[in-house]
Amino acid sequence: MVSIKHIPYRNLPNQSKLFLQYIERSRHALQFFQHSPSCESLSTGLCDRIIRQQFPRSGIVPILRRQNKSYECSAKTLDRIDELENPDCVAILTGQQVGLFTGPLYTVYKALTAIHLSDELRSRGIRAIPIFWMETEDHDLAEVTHQTVFAPDNSAQAVDYRNMIFGNTATSIRPIGSIQFPDSIREVVQDFVNSLPDSEWKKEIGFLLNSTCRPGFTFTQSFARLLMKIVGDTGLILFDPQDPQTKPLVSHIFQWALEKSDDIHTLLEERSREIESAGFHSQVKFSDRSTVLFYMDNGERYGLERLDSGFGLKNRDRKFRLQELQDCLASNPEKFSPNVLLRPPVQDFLFPTLAYVGGPSEIAYFAQIEVLYTMLNRPMPVIWPRESFTLMEGEIRKAMHRLGIEIQDCFEGIQFLKEKALHNSSFSKATAGLLDFKNNLEKTLAEIRPDVQNLDPSIPQAMDTAQSKILHNIQRLKSRILHIEGRKDSSVLNAASLLLNHCLPNRNLQERELSIFHFFSTHGPAIVDSVRSAIRTSEFSHHVLQLE
Repeated sequence: MVSIKHIPYRNLPNQSKLFLQYIERSRHALQFFQHSPSCESLSTGLCDRIIRQQFPRSGIVPILRRQNKSYECSAKTLDRIDELENPDCVAILTGQQVGLFTGPLYTVYKALTAIHLSDELRSRGIRAIPIFWMETEDHDLAEVTHQTVFAPDNSAQAVDYRNMIFGNTATSIRPIGSIQFPDSIREVVQDFVNSLPDSEWKKEIGFLLNSTCRPGFTFTQSFARLLMKIVGDTGLILFDPQDPQTKPLVSHIFQWALEKSDDIHTLLEERSREIESAGFHSQVKFSDRSTVLFYMDNGERYGLERLDSGFGLKNRDRKFRLQELQDCLASNPEKFSPNVLLRPPVQDFLFPTLAYVGGPSEIAYFAQIEVLYTMLNRPMPVIWPRESFTLMEGEIRKAMHRLGIEIQDCFEGIQFLKEKALHNSSFSKATAGLLDFKNNLEKTLAEIRPDVQNLDPSIPQAMDTAQSKILHNIQRLKSRILHIEGRKDSSVLNAASLLLNHCLPNRNLQERELSIFHFFSTHGPAIVDSVRSAIRTSEFSHHVLQLE
């Protein structure tokens, strides 16, 4: 059993204004989307609009079956794939880069949100299937080899396993999904497993990671098999867009992007200005030469740029005429791939997407993408916020209660946390007296202010200046006393650091840093069921799961 506490997103650090107003269904933000994130938006009306579009159902189903069988999927996943051939079937899509050990927690949260939303729609009579688009064509190797682990002193440490896996090689711009693990992956698995909390589950995690992160496996194969093991028999369908058989199914979108590159750029620039004029920020920045396509050249992926006389590859001298690229597209469509702005429309030409489950940053860039859907005359799916969690161990919860600390206190930083922890401990009688003095001072000055104002209107300003100086010195004295008290008993300060590292490792939300295997190690595979049971449709807030 878990208990759940809800924290409004507005109380979380570093949340974008556009995302906050979108989940609050503000018209100011919704003007950049076609639908609001609500159950009403997932109506039969939108379903009808989606399924009336043309999709390569018979072409994509065999690809999905072949891919997912190779990932050792469940029978339920194969059944869901078969359903896609039905003309009334819609998809709940989500996706993420194929990170080492499935990357941070939010990758699993995305998958579980899509599964939950699909099941919810099926209970309402809508034939919906969950699909996870594995972003295998990106080339940011440092991003997908990053892990955060806890050191013996419980400090959160960011580890980039890139050098341990591949050595001191130059940064690759090959699509990550096709890169194979060398023998050194076994050393990386062992290092990562050693960093996990000791428990009865640690041996099982080691076996699981060694079986899915083998030498010779690609990032895609490893990620897919591991994610399938994590989500179990849920019917989740995985998709690798790098599959050569997929490219001909969307080559007409690439053709459109080439022919309309100038118009697309103009529209995206206009939309960015509109977003910024509305007081928001544009999530995706692009240069004057940018297109929405990448091109594969000798196994490496380059941005395709617009030139006066045609096109060129970013940071390369190679140039193309439009007709050359069109001929290449006709014969070798696998050389082309979409960038982050074109990928959603490509997804939604392949699949009948009713909703896309995305994180805060993704939701922000969908505000830019909406103009492409309009230009293509295609309905935009409902953009659905993924679930957001902090998983709190029983030991951490008890320490918080003992020190009188709430999770929101962690957002104020380590100094605030330490001072509050010491203030609430038995070592803070002196600081309690200072706090009483501060409160009495503020109260007394507020009480005499009207009388002083009547005597001389200029005196209150002098009072404010004096009060500010006194309060500043009180705070300095309080911090000094707390520091001395903390040295006398370091356990309080150590506990405060432990809480901060657990709830906000590396000053980021836990879901952006830690792996699911940290909690798998302490709770076993049941942790996934605990998260699934805590998902609430349309309850857009951050959830603190207090684990037993």
